[in-house]
Amino acid sequence: MMMRLKKFFFTAAACLTAAALLFSSCSGGAEKKKSAQIVTSFYPVYVLTRNLTDGIDGLTVANMTQSRGGCLHDYQLLPGDMRLLSTAQLLIINGAGLEAFLEQITGQLPELKVCDSSTGASILSGEGEAHAHGAGEAHGHDHGDNAHIWLSITNAMTQVQNISDALIETFPEYRDRFESNTSDYLARLKALQDEIHTLLAPYQGAQVVSFHEGFDYLMAEFGLTIVHEVETHDGAQPSAQELAHVTREVESEGIRLLAIDADEPPVSAEVLARETGAVICPLSTIVSGGGDLSSYENAMRQNAQAIAEVLGS
Repeated sequence: MMMRLKKFFFTAAACLTAAALLFSSCSGGAEKKKSAQIVTSFYPVYVLTRNLTDGIDGLTVANMTQSRGGCLHDYQLLPGDMRLLSTAQLLIINGAGLEAFLEQITGQLPELKVCDSSTGASILSGEGEAHAHGAGEAHGHDHGDNAHIWLSITNAMTQVQNISDALIETFPEYRDRFESNTSDYLARLKALQDEIHTLLAPYQGAQVVSFHEGFDYLMAEFGLTIVHEVETHDGAQPSAQELAHVTREVESEGIRLLAIDADEPPVSAEVLARETGAVICPLSTIVSGGGDLSSYENAMRQNAQAIAEVLGS
């Protein structure tokens, strides 16, 4: 009888110990999932970063503004953003002045390492003139700068290299994997660039009207010329006078393509198309999506195909 009791208590103790270890393991796993070692400020940078961290189980990447559908010009930091950032070892931003809230972050989290992925990129001013954003420059910018740099594949490749360098510096134990992922991703982006340039080669120099400033980069990358950019910031529609001017320009120049943001209502573009016979071409600014590793490439490829379809018709 005594032996049976001893065996019972021994078995019970072993079960309790195993249960405690299992609970501890599950609890630790849940805690690990919550911690974001790398935080990105914006969807395009999130996609680029995920490609470089792919297959590395020891790192997690979280996108701070994942619920934001548009650009970050007027984004206001939320308490949850600061909680997320307090868990990060590295914040990766688009740069070129897009994150106007950055000083609030660095003011509250002065030890947080920040990677400005725009360093060395060719940045267009509001007048379409290009200049390079140098390393060590302040994160602020001239408000005339156009921050939509990811819509140039050339700039996106610069961003990838900047992000890779920051990841290697912050997490040197994963250097080999970062370098391998970076090499693979840059090769894919170069292949994408060559593919699109071949597709759009017959339309080099074609004139278009743009309804989004980000398309300055897209059209420059594709070798097309924006003859007029209709300002529609903050939902404001162009005046009747501006539309009349653009209508005359489209008719006189024989412009066929009206490039609009696929996520914005094409109110003024529809007026212009009706008056001139030009074709509305919805394009992605790649500011939201499912976050798939190939999502940037897919969106850029679809943009190019949409342009070719209009110009080739």
